[in-house]
Amino acid sequence: MKRSILILLSSVLLFSLQVAAQTSKADELVKAFVTETKVPGLSISISQKGKLVFSKGYGFEDLEKQTPVDPSKTKFRIGSVSKTVTAAGLAQLYEAGKIDLDAPIETYVPSWPAKGETITLRMLAGHLAGIRHYKGLEFMSNKKYETVTEGLDIFMNDPYINNPGTEYAYSSYGWNLISAAMETAANEDFLSFMQTDVFNALDMENTEADHADRKIDRRTKFYQFRNGKVIDAPYVDNSYKWAGGGFVGTT
Repeated sequence: MKRSILILLSSVLLFSLQVAAQTSKADELVKAFVTETKVPGLSISISQKGKLVFSKGYGFEDLEKQTPVDPSKTKFRIGSVSKTVTAAGLAQLYEAGKIDLDAPIETYVPSWPAKGETITLRMLAGHLAGIRHYKGLEFMSNKKYETVTEGLDIFMNDPYINNPGTEYAYSSYGWNLISAAMETAANEDFLSFMQTDVFNALDMENTEADHADRKIDRRTKFYQFRNGKVIDAPYVDNSYKWAGGGFVGTT
């Protein structure tokens, strides 16, 4: 028994040392990356089998105020990871029997124009519905859209870029359309539904919509490089694409 316990403790100690060595190496690599790229701020959190094994902030969330990045508090734009959390909400509606993934999109979004082809939520979620992606600098939009359906105006009258259901074509706008359908199915506006049924349900206390016109606690400032210098990034309002790329959160 004593020998077994000793072997077990030795294994645990060896594993702990290996993890420590790996995290130390990770820390060195990230520090080198930050130095080389001069990125203003960076947050990294790594989990293995549900256990957080590495979490650290580098640089600053606000260069002017010299506020250090804190991986548990600093909120970055999560970009297209927004589609992942939106998918969790869609799955909730599906499991509750409130939404049919194979019904024509007009079932949930009656304002969607007839284009001679049927598209479904299953196609949209798989980027198979022929909905286009951004054109030009659309992703730099600074216009505030009051509702999800208002944001559909950007692309809803454009033709499909291929025959729906036949070809993969990545599209953030397709997820905008999904969120409009989710509102109908949930009988609730999209952001309220996401807050209640996804973020609150999972204790995701530091994930929220990136309201550009509101103060959000510990939201990082946004920067870009120009002529070798770090400068403030242009003002962007992501209210046109909550579902596809409009949330902020911590790592």
